[in-house]
Amino acid sequence: MKDEPLVVWRWYIVDERTGKRRLTKWHMTEADALERYPGAEREPNSREERHNPGSAAGIVTKGR
Repeated sequence: MKDEPLVVWRWYIVDERTGKRRLTKWHMTEADALERYPGAEREPNSREERHNPGSAAGIVTKGR
């Protein structure tokens, strides 16, 4: 049975210090992003599928 890939994105969030909208430098799952930053919006072209979490060889980048 094939494991489902972990899908992660970069997210637009509102910086708590400046109040300005910015794009995260890291990728997060939707659940993590919305838990940490309510109202976060994903960057559509930053989608990654991680088939073997923890291994750079397991990352597949796909837009939209």
